Amino acid sequence: MMRSDYPRRDVWTAEEAADYLACSEGHVRDLARTGRLRSFRSGRLLRFRRVDVEKYVECASSGSEAGASASGDKEAESERR
Repeated sequence: MMRSDYPRRDVWTAEEAADYLACSEGHVRDLARTGRLRSFRSGRLLRFRRVDVEKYVECASSGSEAGASASGDKEAESERR
């Protein structure tokens, strides 16, 4: 699916996020597991907010994937220094 054709729902599955990012579901799950892509669980299902996936794309294209981290720990850590 082309990004302009993508559904404008606010919450995506791993499959939809992978389709948007043009990568595998496994890679999307790895990004979520390592905190590089923000996600949440709905029961046992992994979900992604559309804005978080789009933010990841912005940060990844600018070379700063940490900006899309799940907890913002890197930002808080740099503020403490």
